[in-house]
Amino acid sequence: MPPNEQYSDIEDFLSGTSIIEYIERNWAPLKKSGSNFLTLCPFHDDKNPSMSVNEEKGLYHCFSCKAGGNLVTFVKEFKNFNSSEAIKEISDFFGIRLKNINIDFQEDASHKKELYDTNNLVSNLFSKYLLESKNRAKPLDYLEERGFDAKDIVEYNLGFAPKKWDFVSSFFEKKKIELNCANELGLIIKKENENQYYDFFRNRIIFPIKNRQGLILGFAGRTIDDDNPKYLNSKESEIFSKRRALYGIDRFSNLKRGQSKYIFIVEGYTDVLMMNKNGIFNVIATMGTSLTIEHSNEIKKYTDKVIMCYDSDEAGINASFKNIESLYQLGIEVYVLRLPDAHDPCSFIEQYGKEDFVDKAKKSILIID
Repeated sequence: MPPNEQYSDIEDFLSGTSIIEYIERNWAPLKKSGSNFLTLCPFHDDKNPSMSVNEEKGLYHCFSCKAGGNLVTFVKEFKNFNSSEAIKEISDFFGIRLKNINIDFQEDASHKKELYDTNNLVSNLFSKYLLESKNRAKPLDYLEERGFDAKDIVEYNLGFAPKKWDFVSSFFEKKKIELNCANELGLIIKKENENQYYDFFRNRIIFPIKNRQGLILGFAGRTIDDDNPKYLNSKESEIFSKRRALYGIDRFSNLKRGQSKYIFIVEGYTDVLMMNKNGIFNVIATMGTSLTIEHSNEIKKYTDKVIMCYDSDEAGINASFKNIESLYQLGIEVYVLRLPDAHDPCSFIEQYGKEDFVDKAKKSILIID
């Protein structure tokens, strides 16, 4: 299409692209199968190629997880982009001038902004409580035991959700802020058959989960009592998915590819924070879930080598081996670091210091596929 023409719709825009070329150069090779091509699906733990791609129609479809759509859909799901970001990614890849595209995604972007703004507002509310409330002694004691002080609370946007059932919802109502976004994000939950809401996070230390740009996707809440489960995560939403989220990626992504020779993968949020506090930024943690192919894709953008440093108990050892497969699929070398005396990275660095931890990391064991 001549460069001075307007692109009036998605089909018009995609006519100058190749879904095969994009997937091969950004994901994995494809193999011809009749009139289609087959490859591994990036949207689930795929061991046998189950995603079919049709170049002529510009569509993909996975026979296992049912993911499918056009190139814009693929980029949105593959990179966790909104529509506008996906269009820009495709435009940059194929050298299409954005100013010639007349497609409106403002509504999609506007709603996501409302969700991000809601998370940011609630994060500030939790942080203010942890810093100023008279009832903050117990969460502060826990954080102090783990090696964190008031400066760290501010630096890492930590917060506390009190035991009240309506801490968040009553704040919104008092400020006359609509509850729709908070409800959509699962921060508040509507009672059955009643026009009342209760808070999802209660009596928990709050860790904001951010994307590469530093926007808050959701939260993890750790109980300070014996409540189960120990951790609660925000519910899945338009902006938050546990399969994609990596805690610490906002600080790690500031490192350029090649600047770090490897990435540490750890279990806990406090592990990431303690390492960050000591100047180690090439570290991420999953959201209490197995390492997914989406996580591995994100890691692959920065490095071809990871060091797994999970807790030294049996569960941590099992998790290390369970999470290797998706990394191997992308050709990533996997090393395992075992810390002594049932330490996790947070407790080890707090007791022995950064230098001893780095020395231990240099002795990590390579796991052979």
